[in-house]
Amino acid sequence: MVRPQSSSHGYRDGSYAMRRLTRKTHSDQRGAVAIVVALLMVVLVGFAALAVDIGRIASTKAQLQNGADASALAVAQLCSKVPTDCTLAKANSLADQYALANTLDTSGMRDGPVDLTVAGHATVNTRRNGDLNLLFGGVLGETSARVTTSATAVWGYPAPHTTFPLALSDKCFDLSNSVDTGKLQKFTYKKTSGGKGTDGQCYDGAVSPLSGGFGWLSQSGDCKASITGSWTAGSDPGNSVNGCDTILQQWKAAISKDGWVKVTLPVFAAASGNGAGGTFTIRGFATFQIYGWMFAGAGNDPRTYQPASIPASLQCSGSERCIIGKFVKYETAGQQSETTVDPSHNLYTTTIGLVK
Repeated sequence: MVRPQSSSHGYRDGSYAMRRLTRKTHSDQRGAVAIVVALLMVVLVGFAALAVDIGRIASTKAQLQNGADASALAVAQLCSKVPTDCTLAKANSLADQYALANTLDTSGMRDGPVDLTVAGHATVNTRRNGDLNLLFGGVLGETSARVTTSATAVWGYPAPHTTFPLALSDKCFDLSNSVDTGKLQKFTYKKTSGGKGTDGQCYDGAVSPLSGGFGWLSQSGDCKASITGSWTAGSDPGNSVNGCDTILQQWKAAISKDGWVKVTLPVFAAASGNGAGGTFTIRGFATFQIYGWMFAGAGNDPRTYQPASIPASLQCSGSERCIIGKFVKYETAGQQSETTVDPSHNLYTTTIGLVK
């Protein structure tokens, strides 16, 4: 006699089948997750490799940028100081030196010739000597990278601007390509035709005085004179320095501390006209290292200041009006809009800067 199977036994068989189905589903899910994780690991490794190599490329590029900046500035200095030496051969030679010397691993080098095609501009391209080997780039199919950069420096000479209202004669200008510091000179007041005062002279204490001296410019504000775009300035027929006491006090304080003060002043090539209608033709701007002055009578502080350090032969006396100092070369940082690249205005005060 066949006995019927109990319902409880049948339930157990069904439960077993469900357990086998569940185990198979879990196994499939684990396999799918493993595939996703594997794919994500490849991506993560790729990003990690990319981050490491990008960091190395950025570090190398920063070093090359130092070399490019230094090279461009060196070429700008060469071209501004001695325009006749501003040749492609000399520019390339300088760029080679500075590109190499300004990278930590001395791997920098010039990449092509220096670009001097734009007046007052020097563009230097640099690159690493050989491609940079990538540590993990092979994961993404790149094993090396070419690293390059560039820099552009500009140079020029001060363009017409607002200045202290005093101009010096270029007949006494004594700087040159080979002379960085001029002689200590006394500049006396220079009249324009019909102006007040004796004709100006400059004197260094060793040779006969030269015709020249200094002249007052008509003011456009308190102790300010404007040089026009045509390189001219009106003359002040008076023999005074009204409105300049604050600046003269600052000069005096600097001289008391350092022995001199450097000021950029206009230098005139010609003076013409009568009185207030007179005109100074400005050649350019030069840096004048001032030691003292006498713009008023003795004891009129600060319009007269002549420290004992000034040689007696160069000091002013009586009704004489003068300024004592020497021309010096000077280089400063600035913007191209403030300069001119016309070499006829080069009086060895130079503005140099990086533009990119």
